[in-house]
Amino acid sequence: MMGASIETALELWASSLRDVKVRMRGLFTQERVAASANLFLDGLLALQLHF
Repeated sequence: MMGASIETALELWASSLRDVKVRMRGLFTQERVAASANLFLDGLLALQLHF
């Protein structure tokens, strides 16, 4: 069974996260609100990685 390397998997995950943040940006009219949403998302994902 062939699996992706950890580095490849992390890069794909990071790329997907960047795409989500770009798409989320269109939902907010103020840059500071979009930045806050991005930080919230980062916090949620950081908590998930610790479990």
